[in-house]
Amino acid sequence: MTSKAGEWEKTPKGRLRRQKRNRKYNTGFTDDLFRACLEHQGHRCAICTVPLVEGTWQADHHEPEGVKVPRGVLCRSCNLSLGHYEKHQRRNGLVLPPYDEYIDRTPVMAVLSKHLDGGC
Repeated sequence: MTSKAGEWEKTPKGRLRRQKRNRKYNTGFTDDLFRACLEHQGHRCAICTVPLVEGTWQADHHEPEGVKVPRGVLCRSCNLSLGHYEKHQRRNGLVLPPYDEYIDRTPVMAVLSKHLDGGC
């Protein structure tokens, strides 16, 4: 027997609600921050600039000291490559400008800075 809550999550509205909740829990992105970041990036991957359509984007974050900090919205390929780069190559001294520039100046930083300066 399925509970009413389980049935509700199978509806489009329920799936969207679950997706937002999971994004916040897994990456630290609130829905407003995610949308603002996506808008700031022009609906493009923050690293390779490929156009992003719903279902192809991934919320990038890092976890210094176990705290999830959102950084930007990436395509799947860049998100996986960035994770590998940070875990293995960057620690060993390899420098890849597109990744390093993204890490040093994430889209979330720009969005929050604009917001704090009264631009939003």
